[in-house]
Amino acid sequence: MLNIHTMQDFADKLNLTRNQLFGLIGFVVILLSIPLSFSLARSSQVFRSRADELKKTATSSAQIKKSPVTQPLEVPATSPLSELEQPAPTPDALASSLNTAFGPTLNVKINLEGRPAGDQSAKVFIGIAQGTPTGKPTYVLSFTVDFPASGEFKGLSLAGLNPGSTYTAYVKGPAQIDSSSTFTMSPTETNLNNNLALLLLSGDLNEDNTINSADYTVAKAIYGATASSANWNARADLNQDGVINNLDLVYITKNTGKTGASSIWYSSQPVASGSASLTTSGSA
Repeated sequence: MLNIHTMQDFADKLNLTRNQLFGLIGFVVILLSIPLSFSLARSSQVFRSRADELKKTATSSAQIKKSPVTQPLEVPATSPLSELEQPAPTPDALASSLNTAFGPTLNVKINLEGRPAGDQSAKVFIGIAQGTPTGKPTYVLSFTVDFPASGEFKGLSLAGLNPGSTYTAYVKGPAQIDSSSTFTMSPTETNLNNNLALLLLSGDLNEDNTINSADYTVAKAIYGATASSANWNARADLNQDGVINNLDLVYITKNTGKTGASSIWYSSQPVASGSASLTTSGSA
């Protein structure tokens, strides 16, 4: 170790007093201790962080083992299960798809004169002929269609006809003379009569497509009959009120002398020619 004389000699060489030498030595010691302290502090921090990580990992593992699953597993949107859970098409949607699957279609609305707006259900004849209206049409397609109470039927197939061509539809109700409407066929869907209800005049009780005294005689013979009567004729109940009376006769009287667009039928209703489609039943 350095003795006092040695330190004094060293101080003299540096031209320093003894106290200044001690101060210089202390300053050097402090400078040398700073890196060592920093290194020790950093090592302590690393050890502490590592210990915290190990503690968190152990805690998480314990929670995973002890905690039950409380949320259901989510099924990806594209998984087979999600596809199975999709709702099945409704019968109406399937019917609509089938109607349009067989070529162009025709939508028809009717108004049976005298009937309430929500009671238009009936078996209706529809004949399709080429060109504009004529008194003796030759049908290329013909149908007997079950119209619903709404009076609207959609999806009548026109397969086999030519898009862009002109056709006329002749529409006749069970106690009405027929009415005609000309249309240019769309390649997809055509609305007859610009999607307006086609008025069918009532009073043709014997279905010869004309209204005359013969129809009046039929109604007069069962005047006063109700739905429970033995001589009941539903066709003569033109306003669907369940009784044959003056409210029905008034339509026959008003329309007497009128004939349908396709002229008088002297036999059963005409159907499509042999080279065209057979008579087809439709439903809404």
